[in-house]
Amino acid sequence: MKLKLLTLLCALSVSALNLFADGRVVTSGTESDDGATFDYLEVSGDETRYDGTNITIANSTWTWFGVTSNYATVSLTNSSINVTSDYAVALDLGNHSHTTLNNVNTMSTNGINVYGGSTLMMTGGTIHATGNDGLGIFFSNASSTMNGVNIVGNTGLHISNGSTLILAGSDIITDYTALYISSSIVTVNLDGNTLTGPIKVWSGSLTLTGSNGSVITSDVNSNNSNDVVAITLTDAGTVMHGYLYTNDDDSGPINLTLSAGALFDGGGTVSNLILEDGAILGYTDGLTVTTSITLSGGITIDFSNITVQDGENYLILDYTTASGSVNAENFTASGLDDSLQGSFSVANNQLTFNATAVPEPTTWLLLGLGVGVLILARRRK
Repeated sequence: MKLKLLTLLCALSVSALNLFADGRVVTSGTESDDGATFDYLEVSGDETRYDGTNITIANSTWTWFGVTSNYATVSLTNSSINVTSDYAVALDLGNHSHTTLNNVNTMSTNGINVYGGSTLMMTGGTIHATGNDGLGIFFSNASSTMNGVNIVGNTGLHISNGSTLILAGSDIITDYTALYISSSIVTVNLDGNTLTGPIKVWSGSLTLTGSNGSVITSDVNSNNSNDVVAITLTDAGTVMHGYLYTNDDDSGPINLTLSAGALFDGGGTVSNLILEDGAILGYTDGLTVTTSITLSGGITIDFSNITVQDGENYLILDYTTASGSVNAENFTASGLDDSLQGSFSVANNQLTFNATAVPEPTTWLLLGLGVGVLILARRRK
């Protein structure tokens, strides 16, 4: 009797929730809405399509998602999704779904899940993960291009399992990890944007470019031997604060390129350091360069011929005083033009190669002839 009563109460509870939950379910054909408001959206089925403009999806405890799509195509424009139930996600996009979001703003415990061969194209809008461990966007075996999207959460983006991501012109503000990359290819182009939070490349590649005054506050960790991390700061006012490091000698390279006026203020280890005229190094912890420094004008200081003994550290660049000093020992210089000689100096937290021309043999010959003529003329007098 008690079991029957409990079953009846559960059935009544589910019925009550269904009465309150006003969902939109699309399972075939093409449907659209303009200005509609409902608790959730479900789209599923091959060749099923939904187009929504000025849509509002808002629910409290009725469902764990705002939008879910499987084997379907969804397009949302100028819309908002607010899901406040525990562990909820704004959008759950799986199983070869294809989704386009234009100026869509979401607020939920977690932001967006994209997996199972699905694709996401997103332009504009905000992804705000409100949970204490809130994840902005999770990619697994998915591909995405995102432009002008602001991402806020405990963790920004988790990209894994063969995913590809191109992220441009977007702010990423996190408390814990900005980017976690596993077996994936990620390109991030910041254009006057802010990126805050550590970056972990567990396997895969990251190409990170900052321009037009972008501010990057991130430690970058390369873990796997196949990792490739390339960081480029392209212009004056673009700044990166952080520590670059690999877990061991088998980790992949981290390469750093600084253009004129760009500032790297941090430390760690890089494989290749490329400095253009006016690039600024403002180290707080020192920087170790393991392979080469390339200076503007094609001059390369190559460390490939050094003799390294076990248990010793070779710190190539070390700011040790207020004005800075450089320890540039334990490497060989190769690839220098025969007509140049020079030395390193540091002033105002800038590393400079002071090149001076070495006179060509013909110049020495002409100089010698000139001196000889002067000597003969004086003897005649």
